[in-house]
Amino acid sequence: MTNTSEATELALELCRVWNNATDFICVDSGYHGHTRSAITVSDYKFGHPRGIGQPDFIQKMDLPDMYRGPHRDRATAGPKYGAQADVMIQNIKNRGARVAGFIGESALSCGGQIILPPNYLKTVYE
Repeated sequence: MTNTSEATELALELCRVWNNATDFICVDSGYHGHTRSAITVSDYKFGHPRGIGQPDFIQKMDLPDMYRGPHRDRATAGPKYGAQADVMIQNIKNRGARVAGFIGESALSCGGQIILPPNYLKTVYE
């Protein structure tokens, strides 16, 4: 690997091949690089007014923002935001597709330096 975009490309391809699927779940305001595949899973890029728009094979979860979002209680925000993954997975299944993967950042910098609520990722992955 020579840069993070290449790492993102490899990660996405591994998810596609391992799971024999193409649909991804991403997070609002997420940014993962400037390559074509990275743009398709980066709301910060595809959601831009001059962006490509959200592809059909992408499900976008809400930004897990405990400051401005609807779930602000530190004890419950992570599980409440993370539970949205179940809805995204069902949306993908309703399309007759399968989940290739989830892509998110450990701190959402394009969303305003959002630190993930406790147990958010644990809930998403369960």
